[in-house]
Amino acid sequence: MFLNVKQLDRICLLTVLAVSLAGGGFVVQSGISERKRISSENDQIASRLKDLSAAEAEIRKVDSALARRKENLRFLNEKIPESLEIGGFLKEVNTAMKAKGLTLMSLQPLPPAQERLFTRLPVRMIFKGPFGRVYDMIHDLENMKPSVVVEKLVVQRGGGPQECQVDLTASIFKR
Repeated sequence: MFLNVKQLDRICLLTVLAVSLAGGGFVVQSGISERKRISSENDQIASRLKDLSAAEAEIRKVDSALARRKENLRFLNEKIPESLEIGGFLKEVNTAMKAKGLTLMSLQPLPPAQERLFTRLPVRMIFKGPFGRVYDMIHDLENMKPSVVVEKLVVQRGGGPQECQVDLTASIFKR
C-alpha cells in the first residue's frame, strides 16, 4: 500500500496534533498539580503563621506577667529589704520630726523579733507637738520605704493647749 502525499500530510498533521495535545495535556496536568502543591504549601504556611501569632500573643502575656512580677518584687524589696541599717532609719525619723517641728524626746530601738519569713525590728518613739503635725508624722511613718507598722500608739495631752505627747511603738521589717 502506497501512501500518497496528501494522506502522508494528514497522518503527519494528526501525529503533530496528537503529540501537541498530549504535550499540552501533560503541561496542563503538571500546572494543576503544581498549583495544588503551592496551595497546600500556602495553607501550611498560613497555619504556621497562625500558630506563630498565637505563640507571640502568649509570649506577650508571659512578658507582661513577668514585668508585673518584677514590679511587685521591686515594691516588696523597697518595703521589706533584705538588709536594713537601723541607724539610717532612725536618722530619717529624726529629720522628719525636725522638719515637722515636733520634739523628739526618746527614740529607742527594741530587741528584734524573728518571725517566720522576716525579722521585725521594733522602735519606740516618744515625741510631742501639735496634734495636726503629730498626725502628719504618723502618716509619713506608715508610708516610709522600709515598711513601718505602728503597733502601739498612746496619745496624751501635752504641756500646751494644742500640744499632745505621743508614745509610739512601730516595727520595721527585713528579710
